[in-house]
Amino acid sequence: MTAASTARQRHVICMKWGTKYGPEYVNRLYAMVRRHLSG
Repeated sequence: MTAASTARQRHVICMKWGTKYGPEYVNRLYAMVRRHLSG
């Protein structure tokens, strides 16, 4: 087996909901998750 065949698929959901955090914060969170979990 290769590492690719044993890798798990991850699902992370980033939603813009409410007013506590602005869209910049959510977009930054999305970019960081994408950068660190892609590979």
